[in-house]
Amino acid sequence: MILTEEKTYVMPVTVVDAQDSSGLCKNDMMLEFTNLELLHAALTTAMPSGRLTPPYRERRKSELLMKMAMIENALDVKGDQLVKSQRTMYLDVSEKGVIAHYLGIIFTKILAGKMFQDDYLVHINQIEQPGLPEIGRYGKKYRYDLIGLQKGAGAYSVWESVGRSENSQTAFRNACAEAGTVEKVGSSAPLHRVACMNYYERGFYTAVIREIPQAEEGQSFSFAREDYLRAYYQPVMELLLAERPELFYPGRESFCTAQITLPQLTDDGAGTRRMFVGMGRRLMDCLRGQAYGKADDWKNTEVPPHGGWFEGRDGISVRAENC
Repeated sequence: MILTEEKTYVMPVTVVDAQDSSGLCKNDMMLEFTNLELLHAALTTAMPSGRLTPPYRERRKSELLMKMAMIENALDVKGDQLVKSQRTMYLDVSEKGVIAHYLGIIFTKILAGKMFQDDYLVHINQIEQPGLPEIGRYGKKYRYDLIGLQKGAGAYSVWESVGRSENSQTAFRNACAEAGTVEKVGSSAPLHRVACMNYYERGFYTAVIREIPQAEEGQSFSFAREDYLRAYYQPVMELLLAERPELFYPGRESFCTAQITLPQLTDDGAGTRRMFVGMGRRLMDCLRGQAYGKADDWKNTEVPPHGGWFEGRDGISVRAENC
């Protein structure tokens, strides 16, 4: 598949009834999304492995290329559905597991936005949380939750993402159990807790989700809204500034854009393509001024100047073209 080619995809999604403990009450549906929505999810889904290296602007493009290469080479297209690519068959099981994990996070981002209207999705280990003895450690346990946020509802949600091709039933049960242990995010109960597993069914890439009932007692996550929004927006801002350093200074552009030249991630490697990333000036001013707490108020206040863009509810827009 090629992310920069205009295309609409459909993906089978099975929704398991939250009140049914047997897991037999299901509703099957087809989720529709475009190549730009998938590209936006890849752009805005920061990987927790980013903690392993010091932050610097220039690395953001290589991170984006890595995620794009993973999607384009691990998945093929049959009609309008995504299928398993033969290019991953030679990989070791551990390598396949890493790809499945990160693909699961990216597609969970799409599901969270389109089915539950979450504006963001941030890995718990990306959020600075003063007072914790170790990153991601709560009590005696490390957590790997994804935290969503709906501005309208003013509440967080919890997502457990699983990407597995083996032992799928056990993996999904474990994800449901993890979601059920979260009592609070911030000062209130999560708006929803959802387990999401992406896997291959007869070669087609699909997902199964289940919303978990309210937990009476369990884990609590505490962090500042500003730190949450910083974890989401900072990687994208660093990518823009790496490509166009002049955006760091006040300017007359009402919509700030950067053009990123990308290689063709095909077998022959011939040709180039372009991706455009943009956001409104007022949102950019919030980010460059480290006023992340105000970013939620200024997103989507300016729109792209012409067509061809996908504008996310987070105020980050993407456009792509092949040369």
